[in-house]
Amino acid sequence: MKAILIAEGDDRVAELFAYLFARDGWTVTTCLDGQRAADALGGRAPYDAVLVSNRLHDMGGVELITRIRALGHRHDVPIVMVTGTLDCAIVAGALGRWRG
Repeated sequence: MKAILIAEGDDRVAELFAYLFARDGWTVTTCLDGQRAADALGGRAPYDAVLVSNRLHDMGGVELITRIRALGHRHDVPIVMVTGTLDCAIVAGALGRWRG
């Protein structure tokens, strides 16, 4: 079974994503803030993918992605960032290309 960690600050949106992934057979872990997501990902639980919102309770999505990529055992995990922003710096930061 595939496993995903969803880091989403809005509990209603997190529930929707969790429902959609669970319906398709994924094991879902949901975190409403970035620190909890980083802690969970720092452990050894297997995750096949991570879904990150740009708006978490305690940090931005780009910061969480940076933390995930710094974890040696999560370096290659696929990450999808969900954001409604048109801010190019945030989008580029999520892609790892912005050094600003």
